[in-house]
Amino acid sequence: MTEVEIPSKENFADSEKASVIGTRLAHYETMLEFVNNYYQFNTDFLNPKRISILLDLNNTFIWSDFTNTSSHTNTRAIADIINNLCKGPDQLSSGLLRDSVAHLGKSAVYINTQLKNLTVFHREEYKLLVRREIMPSVKISKADCANPANVLREIKKIFSIKLKKKPFYTDLIVEIIREDYGEDSGILQQEILSRLEVKEKKTAGS
Repeated sequence: MTEVEIPSKENFADSEKASVIGTRLAHYETMLEFVNNYYQFNTDFLNPKRISILLDLNNTFIWSDFTNTSSHTNTRAIADIINNLCKGPDQLSSGLLRDSVAHLGKSAVYINTQLKNLTVFHREEYKLLVRREIMPSVKISKADCANPANVLREIKKIFSIKLKKKPFYTDLIVEIIREDYGEDSGILQQEILSRLEVKEKKTAGS
């Protein structure tokens, strides 16, 4: 195995619930171990494709919306199983189960937030590269901001020469045009800086 394989989220018969969820939980645990042991937690390794994979893996079970009426097949099934277990006489185990699910929900939300923040970083890093390597060779007018089709063709020609190994993301190129040359460029640039700003963590007593 060279990459994460996402556990199935397909529907199944209610009579198969225990065996299917048991199999998917085991698959989920194996993938978490694979990530912990073989993934590198840095911005070079965690590229947009791997971020998408991790977000998908993190949504195998929606721990932050853990109900047996969920529209998410795996979540609904495991919630039903755990709710039935919590009805048993062992209140200590029931409490531990509920606490574990609550912690999983908080952790999943935190992880997804960090992955989405990393996606923003990669988008802006890509745009910075285009600004440095491509945009100085292109003349852009105010009219191009409203109708970027013509200038996009020119940018793509230069891009295919200078950055041919990189993917061409039309939506990000259009963002560059509007952020750098549009009438509200100042506002858009400030919004980006706000998203990228590193917030200082408050310590106890501060």
